[in-house]
Formats: sequence, structure tokens, C-alpha cells
Amino acid sequence: MRSRPLRYALTVLAVAAMSTGLVTGLLYVPATEALLTRLEYTACDRFLFAMRGSLPPPGEIVVIGIDAASVRELGTWPFPRSYHAEVIRRLKAWGARVIVFDVVFDLPRADAPEGDRELIAACREAGNVVVAANTEEVRDAARGDQNALYEPFPALDAVTDTGMTNFYKEMDRTVRRAVVLQGAAGIRYPLLAIAGAALFLGDDPAKVAPGRVLRLGRVEAPLDDEGTFWINFAGPAGHVPRLSYWQVLDDPADQPTLPSLVKDRLVFIGSTDPLQHDVHLTPYGQPETPGVEIHANVANMLLHNQPLRRLGSGWVPGITALLALGLGAASAAGRPFRAALYLALTLVLFVFAAALVFKNDGIWPPLVAPALGAGVAYIGGVLYRYLVVDRERRQVRSLFSKYVSRDVAHALIEDPNAAELGSSKKLPVTCLFSDIRGFTSISERLQPEEVVAMLNEYFERMVDCVFEHRGTLDKYVGDAIMATYGVPKSFGNDAERACRTAVRMREELVALQAKWAAEGKTGIDIGIGINTGDAIVGNIGSEARREFTCIGDTINTASRLEGLNKDLGTKMLIGDSTYEEIKDLNLFAVRKLPPAAVKGKAEAVQIYELLGWRKPGEQAPPC
Repeated sequence: MRSRPLRYALTVLAVAAMSTGLVTGLLYVPATEALLTRLEYTACDRFLFAMRGSLPPPGEIVVIGIDAASVRELGTWPFPRSYHAEVIRRLKAWGARVIVFDVVFDLPRADAPEGDRELIAACREAGNVVVAANTEEVRDAARGDQNALYEPFPALDAVTDTGMTNFYKEMDRTVRRAVVLQGAAGIRYPLLAIAGAALFLGDDPAKVAPGRVLRLGRVEAPLDDEGTFWINFAGPAGHVPRLSYWQVLDDPADQPTLPSLVKDRLVFIGSTDPLQHDVHLTPYGQPETPGVEIHANVANMLLHNQPLRRLGSGWVPGITALLALGLGAASAAGRPFRAALYLALTLVLFVFAAALVFKNDGIWPPLVAPALGAGVAYIGGVLYRYLVVDRERRQVRSLFSKYVSRDVAHALIEDPNAAELGSSKKLPVTCLFSDIRGFTSISERLQPEEVVAMLNEYFERMVDCVFEHRGTLDKYVGDAIMATYGVPKSFGNDAERACRTAVRMREELVALQAKWAAEGKTGIDIGIGINTGDAIVGNIGSEARREFTCIGDTINTASRLEGLNKDLGTKMLIGDSTYEEIKDLNLFAVRKLPPAAVKGKAEAVQIYELLGWRKPGEQAPPC
């Protein structure tokens, strides 16, 4: 038979393995994988981004928003391309290092060719302009759905760099990742933000290539199998410094601070008006963030080398196993409520640790799957405790409640090693023996069922007195009772508890005799002997039959003292060692008797008669 610690350890390992295996398996089932992914996104938003808060606003980036105020101030929409040309000229004159237009100029304006010429000239002169391209899905019944690429018209494309504006949206319609290279019909461009950041860092956007890592100067961002990377957003909508488009075209005398706000900066120009429908959900939630500001966030991440690395599903088993081991151990060993507190505390600490790693190192560890594994381990541990540990405790409690008080039964349950076969200890014990006087002659005068009924009623009251004072019913020996105090657990003042029990037994006997007399039944009398000293305590017997008991000279002497009552005409006798324990308590009336010869003792022993409470008629306070 396995030892309890080994069985417990094996159970915890089994619970942890089951939890880890279950959660890991769920990641390979499409339906549950999708659910766990959605929950993981929510957890990342609500805990990691929210607990980290916003990063410092980008110092090298500014957004020039094409907003409602600009439409109102300039009085036209869409803006003539000559306006864009003038914006480029002014920004270049003010020292902007890179100018990125989140605007698609896919066709020349036949109605305003002068504006096209101005825009081309301004871009050529500036030499630091990136313009946008995008793709849209086109439905074709004959050839099926295809992506159409809208890129700068050739004359403009010749004097600018190009970047894609399309974002990768997750199943919850939130922008979390960016695609490095996009396009259609064999033509691919880097993301608009990547093109702008590359130019800002002195790299050629056209050299951005697919692979496992995006490299721009000293920046390295890990890519997944789809060529995407996670965006480390600096903050919610409006976090990136923003100017209004019309301010750039305003009289410079009315905007004296503008040059300093764009000097040496990466400038993004695009729509910030929600009515233009270029706003998107990000991990920061509402309000939605303009697309141009998302590009600014990507560029900021790259410029500061702050990539966001998400730990893949390969990390789930290890993290889950660690949490499951702790939760399995706690829930299997502790009470369900306490285990629930452990679960809550563990999850809180886990989330805080994840948030700390996210904040300091830009690492996104899996949250939901390990937390789910911890919950499964908690449930497994609780079930183990209920079905195995608590069942054993209930069995022990049911067994020992017939022989010991509830407190002692609880002590046995808490220390099961005390009840193992062969375990033995020498412990200080107070032993009480009581015996019915002349019961043999009484039983001969009564019918068997009357004898049994009398004994049961008598034992019921006497054993209640033992349990009342936290004693242990060791055994019945015919009509005799053997009770012990101090084993298997001492509650202190064991000799006092035994003497209290003896006095209460005498009181209960008086009440019982009065009851029987009223019923016309035969009365009885008892003698009690109490002794204190060391005894051998343990589970004694064979594999087939054993009993938890005490043996030794202390026990034998208590039995002999009980028998002396008949010779001395007394009711309750205690040994000298018991007397020494109670003499200063001022609770009991005691009379010293001459030393008496006791069977098994070479010399006479000092004995005392226990007469009752020191103040007759008064019940002593409970001990």
C-alpha cells in the first residue's frame, strides 16, 4: 500500500498532467482554439495593455489629421492636390525628415492636371515622401474573388516611395497585427508605416524582404508564418501628437510653433475624421483609432525597437503545468474555500507577473489557457479531496466518534499517522476505570434483554461524561469502562479532566438511580479508579484485528485502584501522581488514605479518596 504522502504526490502530478493535457488538446480543436484565442485577445486588452497603461508619447512622430475642422476651414472636399503639394513644401522647409501620406493617389486628376503636376514636383523636390497604396477585394463571377491593387499613378510613383495601408484584423475586428508585405498581381509593397520608418532610419523601403524577422537598421521584429508582427501600441486614440491639416496651410504668422513641432520628425498625414470610416478598434478599445495613427504606432514601435513578442502555444504546456502543480497541491491539501482563495491569489499573481513581463520586456505570455488549466487543476484537486481524502476522514470520524469525543476524533483525522499499525509512543496519560458493583448477581436476577437495556442506558450516560471532558473511550470490559486522557491528543490538564469525569459520573449515576427507582428497577453502584503516569500508546494487535489503546504500569494501577474501592468502602480512588496534578486547583474534595498494597507493586502505594466537588452542590466551571 502506498504511503499517504506518496499517494498525494502522485495524485497532484496526475491532476497537473490531466489539466495540462486537456488545455493543450483544446488548442488543436478548431472550435475551442477559436474561443480560446478570442478570450486571449480580451485578456491581453483588459489586463496587459490596461495594466501597463500608455507608453510615453512618440517624440519623433507627429500626425497631421485631415479632420472635420480642416474641411470646414478650407471649405472644400476632397482637397485639391495642390493643397497637398503646398503641405509637402512647407513641411520640407520646416525640417520634416520623412513625410508619409496615408492617402491613395491612384489616378491622375483629369479635371485638375495642374494639381498633379504640383504634387509630383513637390514630392520630387522633397525627396522624402511616402504615399499610400491599398488592396480591395473585387468580386468576379467568372474568375472568382480577387484583390485589386490601387497604387500611385506612374508619374507620382516615380518620385515617391510606396507603402500599403491595409491592416490585418483579428476575429474580433480589432487591429493587433501588421503585415510586412502586401499587394496583388505579383506586386508587393511594405506596410506604409514600415516604409516611413525605413526611410527615417536611412534604409531603402524597397529592400524590405519577407522572412522570419523584420530588420530595419538595429531593429528586429519577429514575424509569424503569415509574415505579420504584433503591434506594440503606445496608447489609445489621440496618444500620438496631432496637428490639424488646415494649420499647416494657415498663415505662418498665425502658427509660429508649427516648424518646431515637425522639425526632424516622421510626419504622417491622413484622415482622423470618424466620418471618413478609416477608424479601427485597437487593444485600447473605444474610441476607435484612426488608421493613420495606427501607422504612427507601428513606426514608433520600430523606431524605439520595442517589438511585441507573443509566446506561442508551445509555451502553454509548461506554464500550465507550473500553475496546475501549485493549484492541484493546494486544492488537494486544503479546504475548498481555502483552495479557492489559493486559486484566486495564484491567478492574480500570475496576471501581475505577466503584466510585468509585458511592460518591461514586451513579451505577451499566454493567459487564458494556463488560467483554464489552473482552474481544471483546482477542480481536480477538490474532487480528489472530496472523493478520497474527505471520504477517509468521514470514515475515520464515523469510526472514532463511537470511542472518542468529537475533538479527539478531529485530532485523529488531522494526524492520521497516529493511527497507523505498529506506531507506538510513550506518553503521559491519565487512565480512568469504572466498574459496576455486584453486576453478576444483578444480571442473574434479570432477563437478558433487561440486562442489555440497563447496560446501554448506563453506558450512554457514563460515556457522555467521558466525552464531555475530552476523554477517549478506550474499551468496555464487560460492565467496566476504561477511559484515557491525553491520547491520542492532550488538551492539557488531563488529570483534572479525569477527576471531573469521575465526579460527573457519580452525579449522573445518582440521577439514573432515581429514574430507575421511579420505574421500579434495580439500582446499581460503581467504583472508579484514576491514575496518572507514562504509558505505551499505539495501535496494538494483528493485521486482522487491532485496537488503539494504552498499556503499562500506569494503566494496571488505575485498574487496581478501582478494585480497592470494594475493600475500602470508597467510591472513587486516585493515585498519588494524579493527586499531585490536582491538589492546587481548589476544585475537588480529597481525603488522604493510608498507603495500600496493590497487586503487581512491591511496595504499598499512596492513595487518595476523591469525594467530589470542593463546594458540594456546585458544578465546577468547564475546563
